[in-house]
Order: sequence, then C-alpha cells, then structure tokens
Amino acid sequence: MSVPAQQLSVGEFDGVIAGTAARVRELATHYLMPGKADFDPRNVGSPEYVRKMANSTAAVEVVCSLVNTFGVMAGYNNYIPQMAIADLVFILNTNTFWVQNAAYLVPLMNTAVNAFNDAQELKTKNEPLWRELVYHNNNCWLELLPAVVFCLKGYAEMRRVSVEMKQAFEPLLRSA
Repeated sequence: MSVPAQQLSVGEFDGVIAGTAARVRELATHYLMPGKADFDPRNVGSPEYVRKMANSTAAVEVVCSLVNTFGVMAGYNNYIPQMAIADLVFILNTNTFWVQNAAYLVPLMNTAVNAFNDAQELKTKNEPLWRELVYHNNNCWLELLPAVVFCLKGYAEMRRVSVEMKQAFEPLLRSA
C-alpha cells in the first residue's frame, strides 16, 4: 500500500493519496466507531449516544493524523507532509479525544517517534544483528493504535483487537 518515491502524474498522485487516506479512514472507522449492536435503537440521540459518537469520530481523526505523520516520516509519497505539520501543530492539539487522552497518548507518540529515529540510525550501520530491532522500531507507531482503542473502549476491547488492528494497519507503512 505504501508508495516509494517514483514518477507519477498529478492525477495518479492524487489518486494514490486519496486511496491511502480512504483505506486509513476505513480501518480506523472499523475499529473505533461503535457498531449497531453497541446501542439500543431507542437510545439513538441520547446524550450518551451522542457522546460516544463524538469521541469515536474524534478518535478516527487522531488515527488518520498519526498514520499520515508516520507515513511522512517514513518517506512515502502517499502521505502529505504539509498535512503532517498541520496534524502535529493544530489538528491533534484541537482534537477533543487527543486533548482528553494526551497524558496517556503523548508519551507513546514520543516513544514511537524516538524508536523510528533509532531505526533510521541503525539502518545506516547495516548490521544484521539489529535487523529485527530496525523492523520493530519502524513499526513502534502501531502501539498507538490499541492505545487509542484503550482510551475509547477500555482494556477488554483493546485486548480483543490489538493484534488484528496492528496487522491491518502495518501494510500501510511497511518498510522496504
């Protein structure tokens, strides 16, 4: 799914970006939005329903921002650098879900960014001993995904979807 640097027409480039963004949003929606079984139809429109929908929608936007940011860091053309800057400076900091859960999520984000940078340093050394650590560090950002589920839906749901969710998102930023 990730696109390395190559020659694309403007139309192809826009299509790749739109396709990637749509796939990220589709996956985030699948894992974060409440299903129909989560609510009694008689409660639709209730304050509890509205609150859960608002939190879930905000969490989807957080995941979209995180994937774009790490996609840009990885150097893939199907992620938007200008949007990553906006994500880090404005979008995350004004997202109600992110702000509400920042004490938990920001240290994980810092860890993932540091791990990614460590991976880049280890790649330059090209030592077979560290190959697995490079892969792990490149994908440390995946730990943010179950953390978002934990903040939104609790421990039991996080454990239920943790591995599956990471496996679904990993190809979006697969290292070459």
